[in-house]
Amino acid sequence: MKKFNLKHNRVLFIETIVAVTVIIIIISTILYSIFFDVFNDIRRQNYDEHYLSEIYREEKDNLNKLVSLIQQNDIETISHGITIDRTQNYYYLASLYYQTDTNLSETELNCISAYAYNIFDKYDFDEIKNDNDSVTFTFFSANIELVYGNLYDPFSSNEDDIKINDNWSIHKFD
Repeated sequence: MKKFNLKHNRVLFIETIVAVTVIIIIISTILYSIFFDVFNDIRRQNYDEHYLSEIYREEKDNLNKLVSLIQQNDIETISHGITIDRTQNYYYLASLYYQTDTNLSETELNCISAYAYNIFDKYDFDEIKNDNDSVTFTFFSANIELVYGNLYDPFSSNEDDIKINDNWSIHKFD
């Protein structure tokens, strides 16, 4: 049996180490992406009306400013891309997609982005949607949303709606 001579087979040895390292990185990345989605969904199942009330209390000023910017600039949707219609006008900035029919200047987009990115980064919302009458901040995996405006009929006795103040409420959906 021949002995492995490092001096003569140095290139083969280095190629083997590089190939094994690349394979380990690829497998680790795949596993991370699979488990991150699972862990993220499990964590979000614990999001409830108390958590959204806490978010509102901590971020009341930022949420109100973001809502006014969304309505003022006629933004339809802000998300990480899951609900964006790519056949329509949209902008991408700071890992978020902004769906709108209006042409936003870079200054307007940066102003909106500063507030939106802060909210998405801290609280992991899936989508912010503007429906003329209301703006909703939604967690799809938890089936709950923070709502600004009059999305729901005030005369309905939906026990899943929790009023925070005159303009804000929490809505659970199925």
